[in-house]
Amino acid sequence: GMGRRTIDWKRSARYGRLLAREFRIEENNNIVLAIDSGRLMCEPVDGLPKVDRAVAAALLSAFIALKGGDMVSLFSFDARP
Repeated sequence: GMGRRTIDWKRSARYGRLLAREFRIEENNNIVLAIDSGRLMCEPVDGLPKVDRAVAAALLSAFIALKGGDMVSLFSFDARP
C-alpha cells in the first residue's frame, strides 16, 4: 500500500485515481566545498579562529559525502591573491 505522505494529491485529483510520488537516492554527486580564507576569517570566535571552524565543518561534510559515495573537492579563496 501507499503511505499518505507518498500520494501526489494534485496529480491524483487531476487523473481521478491515486498516484504516488517515487523517490530515488542520488549517488555519485560531485560536491564542491569552498572556504573563505580572507583576513576576517582569522578573527577568533570563542577562542577558535573562524577559518578553523570552517575547515572542521568542511571536513565533516566531506567525510559524510565520501561515505555516501559522492566525490568531493575543496578549495579556499580570498579577495586578495
